[in-house]
Amino acid sequence: MKSKKLLSLGLAASMVFTMTGCGSDGGKDTNSGSTDKEVPTIDQIKVGEDYKDIKASITILTDRTDIVDTTYKGYAEEFMKIYPDIKVTYEGITDYAQSVTLRLTNGDWGDICFIPDTVEKSEFSNYFIPLGDHSVLNGIYNYVTEKTYDGKVYGIPNGGTAGGIAYNKKVWKEAGITELPKTPDEFIKDLQLISDKTDAIPLYTNFSAGWTMGAWNDYVGIASNGDPDYKNNKLLHQKNPFTKNEENSGPYAVYYTLYEAVKQKLVE
Repeated sequence: MKSKKLLSLGLAASMVFTMTGCGSDGGKDTNSGSTDKEVPTIDQIKVGEDYKDIKASITILTDRTDIVDTTYKGYAEEFMKIYPDIKVTYEGITDYAQSVTLRLTNGDWGDICFIPDTVEKSEFSNYFIPLGDHSVLNGIYNYVTEKTYDGKVYGIPNGGTAGGIAYNKKVWKEAGITELPKTPDEFIKDLQLISDKTDAIPLYTNFSAGWTMGAWNDYVGIASNGDPDYKNNKLLHQKNPFTKNEENSGPYAVYYTLYEAVKQKLVE
């Protein structure tokens, strides 16, 4: 007998974490004690040459509590070798999204942070200084479109992971599946075959972790229709993007797939 812990398929979420600087008064540099110097965009700064005269303390908020005292501490130490008069402190926060969202609204949050997903793009300028034009930074950094609004980039990615599908070929073979499904309905039928013919869990959602369920929101992008520009641009301009269509594709198909899998008891 095969163990129920044997997984037939898992969905990996795509995550991008971005960092940005806080907004200041009138776009001026207030940390240096002077208000006559315009804050530059990130591509204008010459590391080791610009802003040597600044004396400041900078607090950076992060959800990576596991590396605050190791990797990030090393980052700060290397930075302070170049800018010895700027003290950099990382603050790790466990319930990051909730805490930082609250702190953003009351203005007590530090100087640099990972932008919580709770902040709408249209509100970026209320809290953060733009780092530069998308047309420029998109050629330098990956994934900047994620935190871009009205042509301005407000966050630079700290890292990213590729999303995709992992499935157990042995289990699929035992279930008699010879071709990958091309539609949500074909996918559900294959999950049912796995349930009927094997002892494996057809679709493992890892719902107990919490964030894995929210990750399904990311699948309304390229995973739902193959268009890398869909989620960040086209979705916003559709009248009813979440309604069912004849092709059973797009955002509706994503939530339909999850709903049907749960309804038919094809998950753990």
